[in-house]
Amino acid sequence: MEYRANFILWLLVEIAFVAVQVGMVSVYFNFTDNIAGWTKPQVFLLIGIFRVIEGIFHMFFFQNLLNFPENISTGNMDLFFTRPVNSLFLSSSRYHSLDEFGTFLVGIALVWYSLIQLQFSFSLLLLFELFVLFFFGLLTLYSIILIFSSLSFFFTRMTALHSVYDVITKALRIPINIITKDSFIGNSLLFPLLIVATLPSQILLGYVTPIFITLEIIGSLAIFMVAHKFFYFALRHYSSASS
Repeated sequence: MEYRANFILWLLVEIAFVAVQVGMVSVYFNFTDNIAGWTKPQVFLLIGIFRVIEGIFHMFFFQNLLNFPENISTGNMDLFFTRPVNSLFLSSSRYHSLDEFGTFLVGIALVWYSLIQLQFSFSLLLLFELFVLFFFGLLTLYSIILIFSSLSFFFTRMTALHSVYDVITKALRIPINIITKDSFIGNSLLFPLLIVATLPSQILLGYVTPIFITLEIIGSLAIFMVAHKFFYFALRHYSSASS
């Protein structure tokens, strides 16, 4: 943030990216009031929830996880494993990108606007529910990308990691049930993606019973445990480039 012009520029760029997506969604709803059971304010709520999660992820984890392949091939990963700090924590959160704050900011604004349009009554309970859904959505996104990043320990070059991330995040910007058509098999296969933003939106909107917040929490923790175990399993296959 010491380079203020650069920080402000990226802030505006991130805001513009979200504005373009919102504009595209608005165009779709010029021709219909409902897409697969979702109205425009409801889709805006989903986009807002995802952008809040994505903004936090980009600020604190994105750069670190997506740099796994380079750090492994250059031997820089040794730095994370020789310090008296948890290896996963240090390797996935050492560098921060605060210029991604714009995504988070617009996400908050979009969630706030959507809740007003949907005539929600603001309360401490609603804010707490939002915080819980944001946290576990973020934990799920972190876990999904950690699993793909950990594959870098097995392959010499993971050049497709950025492309994998782009595909995942593009899918998360729309209701997943549009892709799965609410089929049991489809929802099961895409369950990790479903609980990032779609299920939290459905919980808030009352599409599903409140008990589904338990499913959100248990599912998110389960995926994190799998990612955590897989990271340390993959770590056994790490051969330092400097050794």
